Amino acid sequence: MAQPPICSLPLELLEEIADVVDPNTQLALCLVSKLFHSLTLASLYRVIYLDTPSSVVACCRTLAQNKKAAMAVRNFSIYYTPFAPPGIHYFTSFYSNVRAALMQLPHLQELKLMVFDPTYIQVLNHAFFPSLRHFECQLALTDSLILFLNRHPMIIYLQIAPNEALRPLSIGSILPQVVLPKLQYFIGNSECVSALVPDASLRAAFIFWEANDGTPQDAIRSLERSSGDTINLVSCRRRGWNLDLLDLISIWLPNIYVLIITNLLVVDSRPSEAYLTTVRGLLSRFSMLRHLHLYCVDTWKMSNLSCNLDEDFATVMEWGAACPSLVECILPHSNNMKWIRLHDLWIPDPTNPQGAEWTLKMLYSNTHPRWNQLLVDITNHLRKKSGYTQRFEDIFIALRCLTLNDDEDGIVVDNTENVVQQEEDRRLTDV
Repeated sequence: MAQPPICSLPLELLEEIADVVDPNTQLALCLVSKLFHSLTLASLYRVIYLDTPSSVVACCRTLAQNKKAAMAVRNFSIYYTPFAPPGIHYFTSFYSNVRAALMQLPHLQELKLMVFDPTYIQVLNHAFFPSLRHFECQLALTDSLILFLNRHPMIIYLQIAPNEALRPLSIGSILPQVVLPKLQYFIGNSECVSALVPDASLRAAFIFWEANDGTPQDAIRSLERSSGDTINLVSCRRRGWNLDLLDLISIWLPNIYVLIITNLLVVDSRPSEAYLTTVRGLLSRFSMLRHLHLYCVDTWKMSNLSCNLDEDFATVMEWGAACPSLVECILPHSNNMKWIRLHDLWIPDPTNPQGAEWTLKMLYSNTHPRWNQLLVDITNHLRKKSGYTQRFEDIFIALRCLTLNDDEDGIVVDNTENVVQQEEDRRLTDV
């Protein structure tokens, strides 16, 4: 019997076809022939995402019994909410089933066990994945987890639980050293930093201080000693306003590009003038900082503080002068409003409705410094966005007609406000 014409195509092309079709089509192709079964099996099992305990059981049984399917797995992720209360766990056979499946994945490159269940450490006992580069879990750093990590020195990306280990081995005990010389990205608790980074050259670190509100000096100094020349991004989440943390980072990591600090506040309030002044002084120590994001989280959600764009504008102007390399800034209690530097000007994100409205009011009143140049920069910025339309272009043309001074030839232009009012009415109608 002659083979169908599609079978004469190169094997590589058939693999591409099997990769791009939807899962239902892949399942149908599995029944066509042994060739298509082999091709689609690899596509179906290359990336596995399990979000319920029942799907974990079913899939792990298949992987434990089907060697070809297990050989195809590259990314394996488990996400689900465990039974409550936390003290109740699944049967031992559940974890044994997961462990049996993992032991059959020789080509695994990315493993995510994002379940708040400390019993999952059992599935990692004696597990070894030669190609593992990316590992995420919600497990605290314990001796068992360290043994697993040290068996995988090629890990580049590591995420562990944000909280401290609840049951330390002994009072004053020190965690064993973790040897991950290829590590570039770390997310986890502050107490783990000194154990993780001595042999690494991190590019980004996301650090949490949860129950432990002690001094952040050890963690920041550890980053400086191991990754002072390579780290570009530092993100910290800690209680209080964290001026001490910002002070340490400005001293030991002055060459970072991105700094994100999330302040967890029990009693929420707007930043004081002393806080803003102190931050301005500390920013002068950074030589290459481009993005500064400062957030506030109201722990009890009792406050409803709104941002004041006029005050925020004055603040970013001062901070930008103190740190000339800064091009983007988010201030505390600004509703995540992003301020953008355009040359020597600062404007709120023009794609944000509140920011665009404030900027337009400043332009109408002709009170924004160098507002002619600002219009040009905003237009160029928005033209790069997918939502830019001719209506935006018409508005900016009308706004340019408002200028009273032509910087190039000194000609005075006297226009009525009717044009702008018409464009504003059209904008409001569209909204």
